Amino acid sequence: MKFESFAHGCVNLMGDCADESGGWGLPTTIPQKTHVRLERRTDPLISAESDAFPQQKETYRLGEEVKTNGWIDVLQGITQRLSQDGHRIGGFDARVQSSVPVNFGLGSSAAWGVSFLKTLRSAYDLKISDVAIAQIVHRSEMEFSGRHSGITDAMACALVRVGEALFLDTKELSFDRVSLPVESMDVILLDSGVRPASAIWAERVEESLEAARILEVRDLRALTDITQLDRLSEPLKRRARHVVSENMRVREAAQALRARDLKRLGELFLASHRSLRDDFAASTEELDALISLCQAQGDFYGARVNRGGVVVAITKPRRSQEAADSVLRSYARQFPALNARVLV
Repeated sequence: MKFESFAHGCVNLMGDCADESGGWGLPTTIPQKTHVRLERRTDPLISAESDAFPQQKETYRLGEEVKTNGWIDVLQGITQRLSQDGHRIGGFDARVQSSVPVNFGLGSSAAWGVSFLKTLRSAYDLKISDVAIAQIVHRSEMEFSGRHSGITDAMACALVRVGEALFLDTKELSFDRVSLPVESMDVILLDSGVRPASAIWAERVEESLEAARILEVRDLRALTDITQLDRLSEPLKRRARHVVSENMRVREAAQALRARDLKRLGELFLASHRSLRDDFAASTEELDALISLCQAQGDFYGARVNRGGVVVAITKPRRSQEAADSVLRSYARQFPALNARVLV
């Protein structure tokens, strides 16, 4: 008997620093997804293959997982965690198909892990909630494959439904579902052709954590007043100011979505990008130029950059493709060597 499940990739509309600050995020789905088909075996052998790596069929035995530094490691971490938590599974053959763009900050790894674990839940009748699935996937990425990522992507891939965003408390793992006004807006993702160095984001995270230590708070979510940052020297003050103000913007963005106030939502997007640019120093000349072009195009409500070099934008309904084409033509004239494109 065959079992199957899928998980969409995701994008954080706002709150890319949520995981590091114990704060709030506002993720939603993207159309691309990861699909897993699985057939149980009668022995403890596990084999898995992916359309992304057609020449690499990976195998291992339950209880004998060995790190390969490859794509199979997250699955090994999941099966190991299930065993440690007392869940009984057997061997299986699995095939993975995915259209989620990789290395763009769009939850490709989380979608992979969530879709696998949801399929295993169905195949072995595991008593695991969707929140628990996100936690297992997150721990597997951190502990077994060595990926240092937050839980937002896993929570989004496990929980968000098409047509909604998740107002997510990353510390308490509580959430509210916020419907998107799809009749009034489109979400579009633009690949700038620029990949910000991952080391920059790691440095910013460390600076934010250092700011929290100096201020003697467990995490920066505890701060609700910008003047509380006056004890910090630069650049830590600016780094912390971005985190504190971003947490405020996430909450206000969720309110704007509920009120269908797209003008205000667009303003918050642009304010978020200015903060990322000026306080977090996490943008580039090219990304700033692309945001400015979006801002000048009348069909865009707002735009901001994510940590993968992707511009997340909201546009008037049914105008996203034409608006994006117009922006990308102007962008190509400024940066002809970059292969900018619409991702979603």
